[in-house]
Amino acid sequence: MEEGDKITDYNLGKKQAIIPSYGIPGDFDGDGTTEYAWTVPPKIDETGESCAGECFALLTFSNTSIPSLRFDMSIGADVLQNIGNVDDNPGDELAIVPSWFTSCWRTGQGITFRNGLWKSIVEPFSIHCDLIEKGVKLIKKDPDKRGYVIVSYSDMEKWANDLNPDAMFQTKTVSLKK
Repeated sequence: MEEGDKITDYNLGKKQAIIPSYGIPGDFDGDGTTEYAWTVPPKIDETGESCAGECFALLTFSNTSIPSLRFDMSIGADVLQNIGNVDDNPGDELAIVPSWFTSCWRTGQGITFRNGLWKSIVEPFSIHCDLIEKGVKLIKKDPDKRGYVIVSYSDMEKWANDLNPDAMFQTKTVSLKK
């Protein structure tokens, strides 16, 4: 074998990055080894109200062989949770709620790293900051239905129609995307 073969490239990719204190542990690539995930925010201008350049955050990993995932129109993550292995494939899944400068309404996502690609495991869902502040686990494996998860979300339409505070704390059972 010569230098630069796939084994060498794989091992070089396993080298560890500097892990920030807010990195969350998990086995995100399903190889049985713990790595860490965190978001890298864009540069913010001197006003603190806009990006200095492009406005996107990167979901990054200590195992550099796992590709970063770009979130446009984001300045970080209000929530980044290891939700465990909810799809019965190797590796843990993540729930993420990208953050922005204004508004309490956000969009939550569930993602998995499978076959070298990032994929959604559920349709994006609405989240209000009241739900975020409760520290709720956003996506949980449904113990009663194989291939389903329980999603915690906020019902924006219900809130807009009758200002019902219960609209902020809803759950629904949904099937995992294939």
